[in-house]
Amino acid sequence: MALAQQDASGMGLFKPGRFLLLLAILLTISMPLVVAGTQVFYYRDYALFGYPLAHFHKESLLRGELPLWNPLSNCGLPHLAQWNTMTLYPPGIVYLLLPLPQSLNWFMLLHLLLAGLGMYRLAHYFTGHPLAACLAGIGYAFNGLMLHCLMWPNNIAGLAWAPWVILLTLTAARAGGWRIFLGGIVGGIQLLSGAPEIILLTWVACSVAAFWQPAVCNPVGASPPKTPPTKTFLRLAIIGLLSLGIAAAQLLPFAQLLAVSHRDSSFGGNAWAMPPWGFFNLIVPLFHATPSPSTGVYTQVNQEWTSSYYPGAGLLLLAVFSLLAPLRCRRWGLGAMVLSGLLLALGENGLIHPLLKTLFPPLGMVRFPIKFVALLTIILPLLAAFGLADWLGATDEEAKKYRRRLLVVFGGICLAAMIAGCWSWVAPLPDENSSKTISNAFSRIVLATAFLILLLFFKQARHPGFRAALGGMLLLLLAFDLLTHVPPQNPTVTPAVYQPNAIDFPSELKDGRSRCALSRWMQNFLMEAGHPNAAAFCLGNRRMGFCNWNLVDGVAKINGFFSLYPAWIDAVIKHLYRSPAMPPAMLDFMGVSHISTEDTSFGWQRRQTAMPFVTGGQMPRFLPTSQMLAAMESPLFNPRQEVLLPDESRKALAGIASGPVVIEKVERPDSMHWTIEAHSESRALLVLSQTWYPCWQAAINGKPVEIYRANLAFQAIPIGPGRNNVQLSYVDRRFQAGCVISIVTVILCLAGLFYGRRLLNKRQNQPC
Repeated sequence: MALAQQDASGMGLFKPGRFLLLLAILLTISMPLVVAGTQVFYYRDYALFGYPLAHFHKESLLRGELPLWNPLSNCGLPHLAQWNTMTLYPPGIVYLLLPLPQSLNWFMLLHLLLAGLGMYRLAHYFTGHPLAACLAGIGYAFNGLMLHCLMWPNNIAGLAWAPWVILLTLTAARAGGWRIFLGGIVGGIQLLSGAPEIILLTWVACSVAAFWQPAVCNPVGASPPKTPPTKTFLRLAIIGLLSLGIAAAQLLPFAQLLAVSHRDSSFGGNAWAMPPWGFFNLIVPLFHATPSPSTGVYTQVNQEWTSSYYPGAGLLLLAVFSLLAPLRCRRWGLGAMVLSGLLLALGENGLIHPLLKTLFPPLGMVRFPIKFVALLTIILPLLAAFGLADWLGATDEEAKKYRRRLLVVFGGICLAAMIAGCWSWVAPLPDENSSKTISNAFSRIVLATAFLILLLFFKQARHPGFRAALGGMLLLLLAFDLLTHVPPQNPTVTPAVYQPNAIDFPSELKDGRSRCALSRWMQNFLMEAGHPNAAAFCLGNRRMGFCNWNLVDGVAKINGFFSLYPAWIDAVIKHLYRSPAMPPAMLDFMGVSHISTEDTSFGWQRRQTAMPFVTGGQMPRFLPTSQMLAAMESPLFNPRQEVLLPDESRKALAGIASGPVVIEKVERPDSMHWTIEAHSESRALLVLSQTWYPCWQAAINGKPVEIYRANLAFQAIPIGPGRNNVQLSYVDRRFQAGCVISIVTVILCLAGLFYGRRLLNKRQNQPC
């Protein structure tokens, strides 16, 4: 639509800058205290996972370290390699430079703006209609899943970049040239966000749209694509390779960790799949949902990954209307993706998920099938933009047919809402409040009705000012619907709960000489605990170092809350917490000096028998790996006198026996280095209660030695007679190689972008 035509039709008001301003105003109105920094998020994974990781990242950099290794959780585990820790994500500079905890909240909100603007650009690319683009942008930025993802920095970042990746990939696949390098850069940034499932779904959408653009709908003003499929494939492949190259420093360490992690193709299971009746929650978000007693946040029964995936009544109306468009512009490609996302979200209850897991076993590593609703979150706003553009651009003759189609879709939505309300009244689930569900269904019907009336009035309006006013009302109505469709999804708390030194831990834990452990009773209690006072709830969790709260206070703990664990340490920790009583010898070996009380006093009990992190002189005992856990649990196991080693190391460690080892010095200048001075009268073993991982390397008196796996998941280093200077270092060769690849790829992309644009400008300036 030309600028003059836009102004004449009242659509000139809905330009990108004004849309971004509207988005920022709506965000400020909906979360004023968060924007001001006087309140901060804390709900679930935000306080238990996202914030502690950001804090650890920032503190590591302030100490002059890049956090490759985390010594505070699970007796040590890789940090950067986790991927969703976002260590290399460029926009993370926001929370690294600005003061925490407020800066992480601003980081999340800025990604909502980025998401909305990206969807605006993508919808405008296809429809050329500013109002339709605004509708898609608001629908994407404020939908139920996007708002819920404010508790995950990595997921909100992945979703924010998704429309930009799709847009730039499509333009590059269509036109080639410098756009390929720009697409590679943006794709690489999304890869660094650490949201694997969202990244995968983004590239699925890219591929479908690139190869089947006629089935999606051609961009306005563009002729049907004449790019040969081979050239399209080649361009997509180049963009993908450039994106992978930019993210190589992150992906190569991740691949190594994944290979030795606890996840395999049978890991995912069917936990937290969309319930069979979950389709109704697209229309009535509170249907069969129950509130948390402490926070009031509603979730589906047996599905708690997201509190909502509601797209908005008006947006859903237009999206379904768009799928019923005439054959000449049927968006069956987008419709197929929506249907696939719904069926995949059902997990084992759907048709596609079991089949795909059979055909592609690595998919079994993905937990929580409900995550596939992210595909709907991306596609439905785009479909709604098509629907609005179709309606507003229809001739008078077409409008009569479209009106009937709109009324049919509207009737279907109202009928589904009434069925959900009646179902909840007749057969409510335990703890479901039927009156709230019915009220929620009625509200959706009212909002859908108001949206339909505005659409009908808009089509009849001729005055530009009146059309602009109606368009603004459409956007505000959708925003109101999305921001009020359920009680607040992101409760807040005072920033004081995150401040340094808010909790007084025992000195042995603060100086890194020992670890703490939650008792089995306390671990289970905190998994289910709640408190109506948000500050008391957060401080209680922090006092116990629950999940990753220990990272905020720099306290070492035997477990943590991460996506990936080295398989052996995961087996040890799970065994500890599944045992009727946690074996004291195992706790001693792991250096547990404090264990939580088994009551709600939230205190710590001192354990006098905790061993140092570094010991030596134990008698080697060789066992099959499968027998080690049982041996460690035995009352006869004494980690001061014996160390369990896998059978395969018997030959290499032959001749080593128990004997006195004097450990004269143990220094840890940072999280990735140890200096140990030990004296032995004969060949012996140094044993460290630190997680065994391939990146750890040891040298004794300057000569490299192998580190063996001890007590199933820990480290043993053979030393010789006499004085031994042991240098233990974390050296990630894959990270180093990835850095080289990433730097070279970034330089290549920037050069290609610069010279490609320069060459294009020269061609455009040449006289005909």
